[in-house]
This record gives sequence, C-alpha cells and structure tokens, in this order.
Amino acid sequence: GTYVTYLPYVVAEVAPPPLPPPCLESWATYAFYWLLRNDARQQHGELICDPRLVKAARMRAYAQPPGGISHCDTLGLCANIYVRRAGFPLPSWYAVNGNNVESIMAGTADPVEAYRALARSPSHAVHLFGQNDFFRQQNYIGIALVEVPANRYQWVWIILITGKGAESGE
Repeated sequence: GTYVTYLPYVVAEVAPPPLPPPCLESWATYAFYWLLRNDARQQHGELICDPRLVKAARMRAYAQPPGGISHCDTLGLCANIYVRRAGFPLPSWYAVNGNNVESIMAGTADPVEAYRALARSPSHAVHLFGQNDFFRQQNYIGIALVEVPANRYQWVWIILITGKGAESGE
C-alpha cells in the first residue's frame, strides 16, 4: 500500500538538521523525532537514536494484536523483552517482562497527527518529554511506523525511549 507523509509545518526558531539521524527509517519517523526533540516541554536533553531500539520498535509494531494495540503481544511478551532481545542493554532493575520504555499510537501514518495525539495524553507525555526523574534520565530513542494490514488500525507507531544499563560497558 501507499501512503502520504505530511512533514510538519512548524514555526519555530529551531531549524531541523539537513538529514535525519541514520538510524531512523523514514521521513515520517524523522518528522516525529524532530517534533519531539524540539518541543519546549522536552526534558530528556539529547535524544540519541539507537538502531537496536528502532529494530525493537519495528518488531513491537508487527507484534500488535489484530484487534488493537497493547504493550504486550498475544504471547504475553512485553516491550522490555523486545528491547533486550534486540540487543539493547536495559538497566538490570527494569522489569524483566514489563514496560519501562514504550509509547504506542495507532490509526494514522501522519507523524504530526500521531505526535499531537501522544503529546496530549498525560500518561504518554510523561514518557515522551521526560516529565519525572525516572523518564528524564532516559535519552536513547527508537521510533518505528509500520503498516500492519491485519491490525484494525492498520498503522502502528512505537516510540521507545530508555536509559542504558550501567553494565553495558558502552
């Protein structure tokens, strides 16, 4: 299928960089990243795109149940497991099978529409903008937008923002 990507029309003093971070897979995910990074509410500091998180986000999008969206797949495997399986070293004290890292949006391929919906949600805003001490320390990001025809919403966005485990050695 085809879709149209609408890049944001934003009046601001911050100009986007000429090229997206190489680990973002589409202009739509880059537009979402740019909006998030340049939002005045942003408290994460630098948001560093990590290809392992993009991979985990894409896998999470494809694993959404056909009837909707969930932080766990139909087998009960949740976001933290997907991130670790993609090779990203989460802090050891994060839940083994839980969600310390993920925001989900579905039903549109438009990055501005997806961004606005998530930013308006208090429970997602705290994660996306780092609005508490726990989330503020997280500065690694991966974003995926996937068309999932079997899902009732068709388009699924997964935004993973997390910290890295001290034991990672990176």
